[in-house]
Amino acid sequence: MSSCVENFGASVVVVDSVSALFRTEYNSGKCDFLRRSKLLFEMAQEMKRLSDLHNIPFVVVNQVSFRLDEGNEPTLGLTWSNCINSRFYLMRERGAKAGGDKRQLCVEMCPYLPKISIPFFISSEGVVGRKNKRC
Repeated sequence: MSSCVENFGASVVVVDSVSALFRTEYNSGKCDFLRRSKLLFEMAQEMKRLSDLHNIPFVVVNQVSFRLDEGNEPTLGLTWSNCINSRFYLMRERGAKAGGDKRQLCVEMCPYLPKISIPFFISSEGVVGRKNKRC
């Protein structure tokens, strides 16, 4: 990861999707859970080190799984939740009114931003914002 950031002069690094790296490699046994957790912590530590060293943000996409008994849950669970500094999520409600899909960017956890939901839509001109509202 370090050589990619340095060789390409990246101004932002996007990893989509971090959970895909772990889904097929690890089963659900205790030993696999411990190896996966260790690797996740090491990966997060390296991203934070590179972010500080090169003054660039890392955007890491973690998919959401749906469980009937618990609702939505981040795929990498508690392990990954303990590695991150900020959490944002995107929501889409299909076919909301005549304006098409209703979309929102929500700030879930951030040391310098309030919890807020920012509605937006995608038009032929690109991403268009609407008025902000508190979560």
